[in-house]
Amino acid sequence: MPTTFAGPDDLPLLPPGPDNRLVRLLVQVVDQPEERARAVTLLNGEHWSVRPTRSEDQVTPVPNRVSMVVEMYVRGARVGARPRAEQAVQQLAARATLGLWVIDSALVRAEPGAPSTTYQVYTRQTAPHGLGWLSGLWRDLGGADAQRGFQLPGPPDLVAARAEAQRRHLGGVLFDPVLHDVRVVLGPAAGPGSSGRMRWQAKALIAGRVILWMLLFLACGAVLQRSSGAWGAVPSAVAVAAAWPAGSWLTANARPLLRCVVGGAAAAIVVFLGYTLAADVPPGSSAGLLLLRTLVLLLLGCCAYGCWLAVRFTWLSRNATFVAGGLLGVLPFVLPWVGNLLKEVYLQDGFGIPASSVPVASYAVDAAGLKPVLIGAALLMVLVGGAGWLRYFHQAPSTASLAFLYGPLICVVYVGSALLAGIHGASGAADRAAEQARAGRAPSSYFGIEGRMMCLVPTGAEPVPVFNGPLPTDHPVLVFGTGSDPLWAWDPRRPDRGGPSGQALSLPAAAVSVVPPRGAGCPAARH
Repeated sequence: MPTTFAGPDDLPLLPPGPDNRLVRLLVQVVDQPEERARAVTLLNGEHWSVRPTRSEDQVTPVPNRVSMVVEMYVRGARVGARPRAEQAVQQLAARATLGLWVIDSALVRAEPGAPSTTYQVYTRQTAPHGLGWLSGLWRDLGGADAQRGFQLPGPPDLVAARAEAQRRHLGGVLFDPVLHDVRVVLGPAAGPGSSGRMRWQAKALIAGRVILWMLLFLACGAVLQRSSGAWGAVPSAVAVAAAWPAGSWLTANARPLLRCVVGGAAAAIVVFLGYTLAADVPPGSSAGLLLLRTLVLLLLGCCAYGCWLAVRFTWLSRNATFVAGGLLGVLPFVLPWVGNLLKEVYLQDGFGIPASSVPVASYAVDAAGLKPVLIGAALLMVLVGGAGWLRYFHQAPSTASLAFLYGPLICVVYVGSALLAGIHGASGAADRAAEQARAGRAPSSYFGIEGRMMCLVPTGAEPVPVFNGPLPTDHPVLVFGTGSDPLWAWDPRRPDRGGPSGQALSLPAAAVSVVPPRGAGCPAARH
Protein backbone atom coordinates (compact mmCIF):
# COMPACT_ATOMS: atom_id res chain seq x y z
CA MET A 1 0.00 0.00 0.00
CA PRO A 2 1.60 3.33 -1.01
CA THR A 3 2.24 5.88 1.70
CA THR A 4 0.39 9.18 1.25
CA PHE A 5 1.69 12.34 2.83
CA ALA A 6 -0.31 15.41 3.75
CA GLY A 7 2.03 18.36 3.46
CA PRO A 8 1.79 22.11 3.12
CA ASP A 9 0.68 21.82 -0.49
CA ASP A 10 -2.27 19.64 0.51
CA LEU A 11 -3.13 21.07 3.92
CA PRO A 12 -2.00 24.72 4.03
CA LEU A 13 -0.96 25.78 7.52
CA LEU A 14 -2.33 28.90 9.15
CA PRO A 15 0.17 31.62 10.01
CA PRO A 16 1.39 31.45 13.61
CA GLY A 17 -0.42 33.80 15.95
CA PRO A 18 0.44 35.22 19.37
CA ASP A 19 -0.64 31.98 21.11
CA ASN A 20 -0.30 29.60 18.16
CA ARG A 21 3.31 28.40 17.82
CA LEU A 22 4.42 26.45 14.77
CA VAL A 23 6.95 23.70 15.56
CA ARG A 24 8.69 21.67 12.86
CA LEU A 25 10.13 18.28 13.80
CA LEU A 26 12.36 15.86 11.94
CA VAL A 27 11.35 12.30 12.80
CA GLN A 28 12.59 8.92 11.66
CA VAL A 29 10.47 5.79 11.24
CA VAL A 30 11.40 2.18 10.66
CA ASP A 31 11.81 1.75 6.90
CA GLN A 32 8.92 -0.61 6.35
CA PRO A 33 5.80 0.18 4.30
CA GLU A 34 3.43 -0.78 7.13
CA GLU A 35 5.28 1.31 9.71
CA ARG A 36 5.49 4.32 7.40
CA ALA A 37 1.77 4.14 6.61
CA ARG A 38 0.84 3.71 10.27
CA ALA A 39 3.04 6.63 11.30
CA VAL A 40 1.50 8.95 8.71
CA THR A 41 -2.02 7.86 9.68
CA LEU A 42 -1.42 8.43 13.37
CA LEU A 43 0.26 11.81 12.89
CA ASN A 44 -2.44 13.03 10.52
CA GLY A 45 -5.05 11.83 12.99
CA GLU A 46 -3.70 14.40 15.45
CA HIS A 47 -4.14 17.10 12.76
CA TRP A 48 -0.40 17.36 12.27
CA SER A 49 1.03 17.91 8.81
CA VAL A 50 3.49 15.28 7.54
CA ARG A 51 5.72 15.46 4.48
CA PRO A 52 8.79 13.59 3.23
CA THR A 53 12.18 15.21 3.58
CA ARG A 54 13.60 17.30 0.76
CA SER A 55 17.10 18.03 -0.41
CA GLU A 56 17.15 21.39 1.37
CA ASP A 57 16.49 19.66 4.69
CA GLN A 58 20.03 18.20 4.62
CA VAL A 59 19.10 15.02 6.47
CA THR A 60 21.83 12.51 7.23
CA PRO A 61 20.66 9.08 6.00
CA VAL A 62 20.33 6.35 8.62
CA PRO A 63 20.16 2.67 7.61
CA ASN A 64 16.75 1.01 7.91
CA ARG A 65 15.04 4.30 8.74
CA VAL A 66 13.10 6.84 6.70
CA SER A 67 12.92 10.51 7.62
CA MET A 68 9.81 12.72 7.64
CA VAL A 69 9.04 16.27 8.64
CA VAL A 70 6.12 16.89 11.02
CA GLU A 71 4.61 20.35 11.49
CA MET A 72 2.23 21.13 14.32
CA TYR A 73 0.77 24.08 16.21
CA VAL A 74 1.20 24.38 19.96
CA ARG A 75 -0.99 26.83 21.84
CA GLY A 76 0.63 28.80 24.60
CA ALA A 77 3.86 30.62 25.30
CA ARG A 78 6.82 30.55 22.98
CA VAL A 79 9.04 29.26 25.78
CA GLY A 80 8.48 25.54 26.15
CA ALA A 81 6.53 25.08 22.91
CA ARG A 82 9.27 23.06 21.19
CA PRO A 83 9.82 20.56 24.07
CA ARG A 84 6.05 20.24 24.36
CA ALA A 85 5.79 19.29 20.67
CA GLU A 86 8.54 16.70 21.05
CA GLN A 87 6.80 15.24 24.06
CA ALA A 88 3.49 15.02 22.20
CA VAL A 89 5.04 13.07 19.31
CA GLN A 90 6.96 10.76 21.65
CA GLN A 91 3.84 10.05 23.72
CA LEU A 92 1.88 9.24 20.57
CA ALA A 93 4.60 6.82 19.44
CA ALA A 94 4.72 5.19 22.89
CA ARG A 95 0.95 4.70 23.04
CA ALA A 96 0.85 3.16 19.57
CA THR A 97 4.11 1.16 20.06
CA LEU A 98 5.38 2.81 16.91
CA GLY A 99 9.02 2.78 15.88
CA LEU A 100 9.37 6.56 15.63
CA TRP A 101 12.14 8.82 16.91
CA VAL A 102 12.40 12.62 17.07
CA ILE A 103 15.78 13.60 15.63
CA ASP A 104 15.51 17.40 15.43
CA SER A 105 12.97 20.10 16.22
CA ALA A 106 12.73 23.85 15.84
CA LEU A 107 10.27 26.61 16.63
CA VAL A 108 9.37 28.31 13.34
CA ARG A 109 9.39 32.08 13.64
CA ALA A 110 7.15 33.83 11.18
CA GLU A 111 8.54 36.89 9.49
CA PRO A 112 6.70 40.14 10.21
CA GLY A 113 4.24 40.98 7.49
CA ALA A 114 4.19 44.21 5.58
CA PRO A 115 2.67 47.10 7.53
CA SER A 116 -0.92 47.87 6.62
CA THR A 117 -3.51 50.52 7.43
CA THR A 118 -7.17 49.95 8.21
CA TYR A 119 -9.72 52.37 6.76
CA GLN A 120 -13.39 52.94 7.51
CA VAL A 121 -15.95 54.43 5.14
CA TYR A 122 -18.17 57.10 6.70
CA THR A 123 -20.99 59.35 5.54
CA ARG A 124 -20.23 63.02 5.15
CA GLN A 125 -22.27 65.27 7.43
CA THR A 126 -22.92 68.99 7.36
CA ALA A 127 -22.53 70.46 10.84
CA PRO A 128 -24.08 73.77 11.95
CA HIS A 129 -21.82 76.77 12.13
CA GLY A 130 -19.46 76.53 15.09
CA LEU A 131 -20.10 72.83 15.74
CA GLY A 132 -17.64 71.38 13.26
CA TRP A 133 -15.48 70.10 16.11
CA LEU A 134 -18.43 68.13 17.49
CA SER A 135 -19.14 66.63 14.08
CA GLY A 136 -15.49 65.64 13.70
CA LEU A 137 -15.46 64.05 17.13
CA TRP A 138 -18.61 62.07 16.29
CA ARG A 139 -17.00 60.93 13.02
CA ASP A 140 -13.75 59.83 14.70
CA LEU A 141 -15.70 57.84 17.27
CA GLY A 142 -17.46 55.91 14.50
CA GLY A 143 -20.87 57.51 14.74
CA ALA A 144 -21.02 58.28 11.00
CA ASP A 145 -19.58 54.98 9.75
CA ALA A 146 -21.22 53.37 6.72
CA GLN A 147 -20.43 49.84 7.98
CA ARG A 148 -17.63 49.17 5.53
CA GLY A 149 -13.93 48.78 6.26
CA PHE A 150 -10.87 47.49 4.43
CA GLN A 151 -7.09 47.29 4.68
CA LEU A 152 -4.37 48.49 2.35
CA PRO A 153 -0.65 47.81 2.63
CA GLY A 154 1.66 50.65 3.51
CA PRO A 155 1.27 53.83 5.57
CA PRO A 156 -1.96 55.86 5.57
CA ASP A 157 -2.87 57.13 2.09
CA LEU A 158 -6.38 58.59 1.87
CA VAL A 159 -6.19 59.12 -1.92
CA ALA A 160 -5.44 55.45 -2.57
CA ALA A 161 -8.07 54.44 0.01
CA ARG A 162 -10.77 56.48 -1.74
CA ALA A 163 -9.86 54.90 -5.07
CA GLU A 164 -9.96 51.42 -3.54
CA ALA A 165 -13.35 52.04 -1.92
CA GLN A 166 -14.77 53.30 -5.21
CA ARG A 167 -13.26 50.48 -7.26
CA ARG A 168 -14.76 47.56 -5.32
CA HIS A 169 -18.34 46.98 -4.20
CA LEU A 170 -19.18 44.03 -1.97
CA GLY A 171 -22.75 45.04 -1.31
CA GLY A 172 -24.37 47.46 1.07
CA VAL A 173 -23.75 51.18 0.55
CA LEU A 174 -22.16 52.07 -2.76
CA PHE A 175 -19.24 54.46 -2.25
CA ASP A 176 -20.03 57.92 -3.61
CA PRO A 177 -17.22 60.51 -3.37
CA VAL A 178 -19.80 63.24 -2.81
CA LEU A 179 -21.63 61.48 0.02
CA HIS A 180 -18.88 59.35 1.54
CA ASP A 181 -15.26 59.56 2.55
CA VAL A 182 -12.70 57.34 4.29
CA ARG A 183 -10.87 57.71 7.58
CA VAL A 184 -8.08 55.82 9.28
CA VAL A 185 -9.32 53.62 12.12
CA LEU A 186 -8.22 54.83 15.52
CA GLY A 187 -5.46 52.88 17.20
CA PRO A 188 -2.19 53.07 19.13
CA ALA A 189 0.95 54.45 17.59
CA ALA A 190 2.63 52.00 15.24
CA GLY A 191 5.91 50.76 16.61
CA PRO A 192 8.63 48.41 15.39
CA GLY A 193 7.11 45.04 14.68
CA SER A 194 3.56 46.20 15.38
CA SER A 195 2.31 44.61 12.18
CA GLY A 196 2.58 40.86 11.82
CA ARG A 197 4.40 39.08 14.60
CA MET A 198 5.58 41.52 17.25
CA ARG A 199 9.09 41.13 18.57
CA TRP A 200 9.52 40.67 22.28
CA GLN A 201 11.36 43.98 22.54
CA ALA A 202 8.33 45.83 21.19
CA LYS A 203 6.03 43.92 23.52
CA ALA A 204 8.23 44.73 26.52
CA LEU A 205 8.32 48.41 25.54
CA ILE A 206 4.53 48.61 25.27
CA ALA A 207 4.00 46.69 28.52
CA GLY A 208 6.50 48.89 30.37
CA ARG A 209 4.86 52.05 29.05
CA VAL A 210 1.39 50.91 30.11
CA ILE A 211 2.59 49.82 33.57
CA LEU A 212 4.39 53.13 34.18
CA TRP A 213 1.31 55.12 33.18
CA MET A 214 -0.94 53.03 35.41
CA LEU A 215 1.41 53.36 38.39
CA LEU A 216 1.63 57.11 37.84
CA PHE A 217 -2.15 57.54 37.70
CA LEU A 218 -2.66 55.23 40.71
CA ALA A 219 -0.14 57.29 42.68
CA CYS A 220 -1.90 60.50 41.66
CA GLY A 221 -5.21 59.14 42.90
CA ALA A 222 -3.71 58.00 46.20
CA VAL A 223 -1.94 61.33 46.82
CA LEU A 224 -5.10 63.22 45.87
CA GLN A 225 -7.09 61.28 48.46
CA ARG A 226 -4.56 62.09 51.20
CA SER A 227 -4.08 65.72 50.17
CA SER A 228 -6.00 68.58 51.69
CA GLY A 229 -6.66 72.09 50.49
CA ALA A 230 -4.62 73.48 47.63
CA TRP A 231 -2.17 70.58 47.76
CA GLY A 232 -4.74 68.48 45.91
CA ALA A 233 -4.03 70.52 42.78
CA VAL A 234 -0.52 69.03 42.51
CA PRO A 235 -1.51 65.38 41.79
CA SER A 236 -4.41 66.63 39.68
CA ALA A 237 -2.05 68.69 37.52
CA VAL A 238 0.34 65.73 37.15
CA ALA A 239 -2.53 63.45 36.06
CA VAL A 240 -3.82 66.01 33.55
CA ALA A 241 -0.33 66.50 32.13
CA ALA A 242 0.23 62.75 31.77
CA ALA A 243 -3.20 62.22 30.16
CA TRP A 244 -2.12 63.93 26.92
CA PRO A 245 0.79 61.58 26.06
CA ALA A 246 -1.37 58.60 27.06
CA GLY A 247 -4.16 59.70 24.76
CA SER A 248 -1.70 60.51 21.99
CA TRP A 249 -0.34 56.98 22.13
CA LEU A 250 -3.75 55.28 22.37
CA THR A 251 -5.18 57.29 19.46
CA ALA A 252 -2.12 58.39 17.53
CA ASN A 253 -3.99 59.10 14.29
CA ALA A 254 -6.86 61.08 15.88
CA ARG A 255 -7.35 64.81 16.10
CA PRO A 256 -6.10 66.56 19.27
CA LEU A 257 -9.56 66.89 20.80
CA LEU A 258 -10.17 63.14 20.66
CA ARG A 259 -6.71 62.47 22.05
CA CYS A 260 -7.57 64.64 25.03
CA VAL A 261 -10.92 62.88 25.52
CA VAL A 262 -9.47 59.37 25.34
CA GLY A 263 -6.45 60.19 27.48
CA GLY A 264 -8.57 62.01 30.05
CA ALA A 265 -11.05 59.13 30.28
CA ALA A 266 -8.28 56.55 30.72
CA ALA A 267 -6.53 58.69 33.31
CA ALA A 268 -9.76 59.38 35.22
CA ILE A 269 -10.55 55.67 35.53
CA VAL A 270 -7.13 54.74 36.92
CA VAL A 271 -6.95 57.84 39.18
CA PHE A 272 -10.36 56.96 40.60
CA LEU A 273 -9.14 53.42 41.27
CA GLY A 274 -6.10 54.77 43.13
CA TYR A 275 -8.32 57.18 45.06
CA THR A 276 -10.64 54.32 46.07
CA LEU A 277 -7.76 52.09 47.16
CA ALA A 278 -6.28 54.88 49.28
CA ALA A 279 -9.67 55.69 50.83
CA ASP A 280 -9.95 52.14 52.22
CA VAL A 281 -6.58 52.41 53.97
CA PRO A 282 -6.75 53.87 57.51
CA PRO A 283 -5.06 57.29 57.82
CA GLY A 284 -2.44 56.01 60.27
CA SER A 285 -1.36 53.13 58.06
CA SER A 286 1.81 53.15 56.05
CA ALA A 287 2.06 53.33 52.29
CA GLY A 288 3.00 49.64 52.32
CA LEU A 289 -0.61 48.67 52.99
CA LEU A 290 -1.75 50.58 49.90
CA LEU A 291 0.98 48.90 47.86
CA LEU A 292 -0.08 45.53 49.23
CA ARG A 293 -3.68 46.11 48.18
CA THR A 294 -2.54 47.14 44.74
CA LEU A 295 -0.46 43.98 44.43
CA VAL A 296 -3.40 41.87 45.58
CA LEU A 297 -5.57 43.51 42.92
CA LEU A 298 -2.96 42.74 40.27
CA LEU A 299 -2.71 39.17 41.55
CA LEU A 300 -6.46 38.74 41.22
CA GLY A 301 -6.24 39.99 37.65
CA CYS A 302 -3.49 37.45 36.91
CA CYS A 303 -5.56 34.69 38.51
CA ALA A 304 -8.62 35.65 36.47
CA TYR A 305 -6.61 35.57 33.24
CA GLY A 306 -5.07 32.26 34.33
CA CYS A 307 -8.57 30.82 34.75
CA TRP A 308 -9.31 31.76 31.14
CA LEU A 309 -6.05 30.13 30.04
CA ALA A 310 -7.07 26.97 31.90
CA VAL A 311 -10.50 26.58 30.29
CA ARG A 312 -10.04 28.04 26.80
CA PHE A 313 -10.20 25.57 23.92
CA THR A 314 -11.69 22.99 26.29
CA TRP A 315 -15.07 21.43 26.85
CA LEU A 316 -15.79 24.04 29.53
CA SER A 317 -15.30 26.98 27.19
CA ARG A 318 -17.34 25.35 24.42
CA ASN A 319 -20.21 24.69 26.81
CA ALA A 320 -19.87 27.72 29.07
CA THR A 321 -23.59 28.50 28.93
CA PHE A 322 -24.62 25.08 30.18
CA VAL A 323 -21.87 24.95 32.80
CA ALA A 324 -22.80 28.39 34.19
CA GLY A 325 -26.48 27.44 34.19
CA GLY A 326 -25.77 24.23 36.05
CA LEU A 327 -23.64 25.97 38.68
CA LEU A 328 -26.20 28.70 39.23
CA GLY A 329 -29.00 26.14 39.35
CA VAL A 330 -27.61 24.45 42.47
CA LEU A 331 -27.22 27.68 44.42
CA PRO A 332 -30.87 27.74 45.65
CA PHE A 333 -30.19 24.38 47.28
CA VAL A 334 -26.64 24.95 48.49
CA LEU A 335 -27.03 28.43 50.02
CA PRO A 336 -29.82 27.54 52.49
CA TRP A 337 -27.96 24.43 53.61
CA VAL A 338 -24.71 26.31 54.21
CA GLY A 339 -26.54 29.23 55.82
CA ASN A 340 -28.40 26.97 58.27
CA LEU A 341 -25.12 25.19 59.09
CA LEU A 342 -23.46 28.52 59.96
CA LYS A 343 -26.52 29.55 61.96
CA GLU A 344 -26.15 26.30 63.92
CA VAL A 345 -22.47 26.97 64.51
CA TYR A 346 -23.12 30.54 65.66
CA LEU A 347 -25.97 29.77 68.07
CA GLN A 348 -25.48 26.16 69.15
CA ASP A 349 -21.71 26.02 69.34
CA GLY A 350 -21.24 29.65 70.33
CA PHE A 351 -23.97 30.06 72.95
CA GLY A 352 -25.59 26.65 73.46
CA ILE A 353 -28.90 27.94 72.09
CA PRO A 354 -30.79 25.73 69.61
CA ALA A 355 -30.84 27.30 66.17
CA SER A 356 -34.51 26.39 65.70
CA SER A 357 -35.49 28.71 68.55
CA VAL A 358 -34.26 31.83 66.71
CA PRO A 359 -36.26 32.71 63.59
CA VAL A 360 -34.23 34.29 60.79
CA ALA A 361 -35.38 35.58 57.42
CA SER A 362 -34.65 33.27 54.49
CA TYR A 363 -32.72 35.92 52.59
CA ALA A 364 -30.42 36.39 55.59
CA VAL A 365 -29.75 32.65 55.67
CA ASP A 366 -28.94 32.71 51.97
CA ALA A 367 -26.61 35.68 52.48
CA ALA A 368 -24.81 33.82 55.27
CA GLY A 369 -24.30 30.87 52.93
CA LEU A 370 -23.18 33.04 50.03
CA LYS A 371 -20.15 34.46 51.86
CA PRO A 372 -18.22 31.18 52.29
CA VAL A 373 -19.25 30.12 48.79
CA LEU A 374 -17.62 33.27 47.40
CA ILE A 375 -14.53 32.77 49.58
CA GLY A 376 -14.21 29.22 48.30
CA ALA A 377 -14.65 30.49 44.75
CA ALA A 378 -11.82 33.00 45.29
CA LEU A 379 -9.47 30.28 46.54
CA LEU A 380 -10.57 28.07 43.68
CA MET A 381 -9.81 30.87 41.24
CA VAL A 382 -6.24 31.01 42.56
CA LEU A 383 -5.82 27.27 42.09
CA VAL A 384 -7.36 27.18 38.62
CA GLY A 385 -5.43 30.31 37.63
CA GLY A 386 -2.17 28.63 38.61
CA ALA A 387 -3.13 25.58 36.56
CA GLY A 388 -3.92 27.84 33.62
CA TRP A 389 -0.52 29.49 33.73
CA LEU A 390 1.11 26.06 33.96
CA ARG A 391 -0.82 25.06 30.87
CA TYR A 392 0.17 28.25 29.07
CA PHE A 393 3.87 27.58 29.72
CA HIS A 394 3.47 23.90 28.71
CA GLN A 395 4.19 22.54 32.18
CA ALA A 396 0.93 20.58 32.47
CA PRO A 397 1.04 17.07 30.94
CA SER A 398 -2.06 17.62 28.79
CA THR A 399 -5.54 19.04 29.01
CA ALA A 400 -7.05 15.62 29.79
CA SER A 401 -4.38 14.88 32.39
CA LEU A 402 -4.82 18.34 33.87
CA ALA A 403 -8.56 17.78 34.27
CA PHE A 404 -8.01 14.27 35.66
CA LEU A 405 -5.46 15.42 38.23
CA TYR A 406 -6.95 18.75 39.18
CA GLY A 407 -10.65 17.87 38.98
CA PRO A 408 -10.96 15.96 42.29
CA LEU A 409 -8.45 18.30 43.96
CA ILE A 410 -10.45 21.33 42.86
CA CYS A 411 -13.68 19.87 44.24
CA VAL A 412 -12.06 19.01 47.59
CA VAL A 413 -10.39 22.42 47.89
CA TYR A 414 -13.57 24.26 46.97
CA VAL A 415 -15.86 22.40 49.39
CA GLY A 416 -13.27 22.29 52.17
CA SER A 417 -12.24 25.94 51.92
CA ALA A 418 -15.85 27.14 51.73
CA LEU A 419 -16.91 25.15 54.81
CA LEU A 420 -13.79 25.99 56.81
CA ALA A 421 -14.05 29.68 55.98
CA GLY A 422 -17.74 29.76 56.91
CA ILE A 423 -17.31 27.84 60.17
CA HIS A 424 -14.30 29.92 61.16
CA GLY A 425 -16.20 33.11 60.43
CA ALA A 426 -19.26 32.00 62.41
CA SER A 427 -17.15 30.91 65.38
CA GLY A 428 -15.24 34.18 65.36
CA ALA A 429 -18.47 36.18 65.20
CA ALA A 430 -19.86 34.22 68.15
CA ASP A 431 -16.71 34.85 70.19
CA ARG A 432 -16.87 38.58 69.47
CA ALA A 433 -20.56 38.67 70.38
CA ALA A 434 -19.82 36.92 73.68
CA GLU A 435 -17.10 39.44 74.53
CA GLN A 436 -19.45 42.33 73.76
CA ALA A 437 -22.14 40.77 75.96
CA ARG A 438 -19.70 40.36 78.84
CA ALA A 439 -18.87 44.04 78.49
CA GLY A 440 -22.58 44.90 78.77
CA ARG A 441 -23.03 45.90 75.13
CA ALA A 442 -25.42 44.51 72.56
CA PRO A 443 -23.48 42.30 70.13
CA SER A 444 -23.22 43.06 66.45
CA SER A 445 -25.73 41.50 64.10
CA TYR A 446 -24.75 38.30 62.30
CA PHE A 447 -26.77 37.80 59.10
CA GLY A 448 -30.15 38.59 60.62
CA ILE A 449 -29.43 37.17 64.09
CA GLU A 450 -29.95 40.13 66.43
CA GLY A 451 -28.80 39.71 70.02
CA ARG A 452 -29.99 42.13 72.72
CA MET A 453 -29.15 42.58 76.37
CA MET A 454 -32.46 42.22 78.23
CA CYS A 455 -33.69 41.65 81.77
CA LEU A 456 -35.84 38.67 82.78
CA VAL A 457 -38.46 39.75 85.36
CA PRO A 458 -40.75 37.02 86.82
CA THR A 459 -44.45 37.77 86.28
CA GLY A 460 -45.69 35.98 89.43
CA ALA A 461 -44.75 35.02 92.97
CA GLU A 462 -44.25 31.36 92.15
CA PRO A 463 -40.74 30.11 91.41
CA VAL A 464 -39.92 30.07 87.69
CA PRO A 465 -38.91 26.67 86.33
CA VAL A 466 -35.54 27.20 84.65
CA PHE A 467 -33.45 24.71 82.73
CA ASN A 468 -29.81 25.12 83.70
CA GLY A 469 -30.84 27.70 86.30
CA PRO A 470 -30.95 29.63 88.52
CA LEU A 471 -32.73 32.55 86.87
CA PRO A 472 -30.56 35.72 86.84
CA THR A 473 -32.67 38.72 87.84
CA ASP A 474 -30.03 41.23 88.93
CA HIS A 475 -28.23 41.71 85.60
CA PRO A 476 -29.17 41.57 81.91
CA VAL A 477 -28.73 38.47 79.79
CA LEU A 478 -28.29 37.97 76.07
CA VAL A 479 -31.52 37.12 74.26
CA PHE A 480 -31.88 36.30 70.54
CA GLY A 481 -35.57 37.06 70.09
CA THR A 482 -38.61 36.35 72.27
CA GLY A 483 -40.89 34.62 69.80
CA SER A 484 -40.13 31.04 70.89
CA ASP A 485 -41.37 28.96 73.79
CA PRO A 486 -39.38 28.00 75.78
CA LEU A 487 -37.37 31.20 75.90
CA TRP A 488 -33.61 30.78 75.58
CA ALA A 489 -31.08 33.22 77.05
CA TRP A 490 -27.34 33.35 77.62
CA ASP A 491 -25.91 34.60 80.92
CA PRO A 492 -22.62 36.45 80.34
CA ARG A 493 -21.72 36.52 84.06
CA ARG A 494 -22.10 32.82 84.66
CA PRO A 495 -18.81 30.88 84.83
CA ASP A 496 -18.07 28.68 81.84
CA ARG A 497 -19.35 25.32 82.97
CA GLY A 498 -18.66 23.01 80.10
CA GLY A 499 -18.29 25.80 77.55
CA PRO A 500 -20.93 28.18 76.16
CA SER A 501 -23.69 25.56 76.62
CA GLY A 502 -23.23 25.82 80.38
CA GLN A 503 -24.14 29.50 80.26
CA ALA A 504 -27.38 29.01 78.29
CA LEU A 505 -30.69 28.65 80.09
CA SER A 506 -34.29 28.14 79.04
CA LEU A 507 -37.58 28.86 80.77
CA PRO A 508 -41.27 29.21 79.90
CA ALA A 509 -41.83 32.40 77.97
CA ALA A 510 -45.04 33.19 79.89
CA ALA A 511 -43.28 33.05 83.28
CA VAL A 512 -41.14 36.16 82.75
CA SER A 513 -41.29 39.59 81.24
CA VAL A 514 -38.43 40.58 78.95
CA VAL A 515 -37.66 44.25 79.57
CA PRO A 516 -34.73 46.54 78.70
CA PRO A 517 -32.16 47.08 81.45
CA ARG A 518 -31.97 50.23 83.54
CA GLY A 519 -28.36 51.25 83.47
CA ALA A 520 -26.20 48.30 84.51
CA GLY A 521 -28.95 46.57 86.53
CA CYS A 522 -32.47 45.27 86.13
CA PRO A 523 -35.84 46.39 87.61
CA ALA A 524 -37.12 44.54 90.65
CA ALA A 525 -39.41 41.57 90.20
CA ARG A 526 -43.14 42.07 90.46
CA HIS A 527 -44.79 40.16 93.35
